[in-house]
Amino acid sequence: MRRYLIVGLLFSSPILSFAQLDSTIHNVGYVEVFGNSGGLLSINYARIFRVSKNNTVWMACRAGFSIINKSVDSSSIYNFPLEMSGIIGRGKHHLEIGAGYTPGFGTSNLKSPSLPPNDRINRFYAYLFRCGYLLTMNDDFILRISPVLELMHNDPTTKRLYAQVIPAISIGMLF
Repeated sequence: MRRYLIVGLLFSSPILSFAQLDSTIHNVGYVEVFGNSGGLLSINYARIFRVSKNNTVWMACRAGFSIINKSVDSSSIYNFPLEMSGIIGRGKHHLEIGAGYTPGFGTSNLKSPSLPPNDRINRFYAYLFRCGYLLTMNDDFILRISPVLELMHNDPTTKRLYAQVIPAISIGMLF
């Protein structure tokens, strides 16, 4: 019984915002268009920690999920974007600088017997770097706009990374 009480107390948190001076941890749920997921849309959760006592430097750790359907064989690839970033600023306007990693997993619908089993598995991974703008409004709404540099490896025969810059827009809520 004591375990359930401790777990309940740990996971029941009041609504938090960047504006509260006594708050050191924030939870954020948001939707991102393009960005780290490798696809069009991803759902994400971030945990934001205060680093400085004067509320000007924060650190964010995030995890997300998205599904991409390949056009070649209509198979699904499941992506899990992970990212750590620093948030700098006071009030509503912040600079966000971060780095992340996104692995993707799936199985191809191409069932050719001439293909070895390893070629029928769709995998990729990408390293991502972000530098952008983060706006907090009404102490609970977040809007993030930032370009993301993506270094993607999706060719099983080579170790070559493909580079591209992707625009990213995130909308979310603090809770």
